[in-house]
Amino acid sequence: MLHAAIATAPDRPISTIAAALAGVALSAALIVLTVELIPAPAATLSVAAAVAPPAPPAPPARADTAEPAPDPLMLVFRVGGETYLRLADLEDGDAHDEVLAVPRHGKPRRHHDDGDGVTAAIATVADRDVPVALQRWQGRRVEVDAGCTATVVGFAVVVRRADEPGDARSSHSSVRRALHRDHAVLAARLDRCVGSFARDASPIDG
Repeated sequence: MLHAAIATAPDRPISTIAAALAGVALSAALIVLTVELIPAPAATLSVAAAVAPPAPPAPPARADTAEPAPDPLMLVFRVGGETYLRLADLEDGDAHDEVLAVPRHGKPRRHHDDGDGVTAAIATVADRDVPVALQRWQGRRVEVDAGCTATVVGFAVVVRRADEPGDARSSHSSVRRALHRDHAVLAARLDRCVGSFARDASPIDG
């Protein structure tokens, strides 16, 4: 194109020819700049996206492999020659987070342990008088201190207190008052074992 412009104007001044050449060069530069600014076709972008590396797969849902929490340990104590499992605190002179009303019970009997200086009042509770939520313990097996298995064979209200000077140890009326004055618990009587703690060893029904 430059050769054609020069050949067709042999009589033009050199300045005119130079201006023409500058205009041609400027047009070429604008064409190159325009081409560079034109965005790539959508098809090209689609191909680039298609060949992009895939995203890493999501990790599989983790199965819950945690072992179930063991049953809570319950206090075991021995009084009057019998082993008992504490089931619940009863309304008494102490402050407790959760308490039950003292259930109907039989005549309390007194027991004194000279070894640890503790006097206890024990009153049998019939199965029908035990709160419904706790009746399921009748006949259940418990593991005492992880080494002895016992069975629940009955229920009782048990009150224990440390001896104090002037206690009327032979007074049955004082024992009856202790059921409502001192720390009282509803307990399950076990057929065997001696220990400090126990855990339910039977499957929970329902």
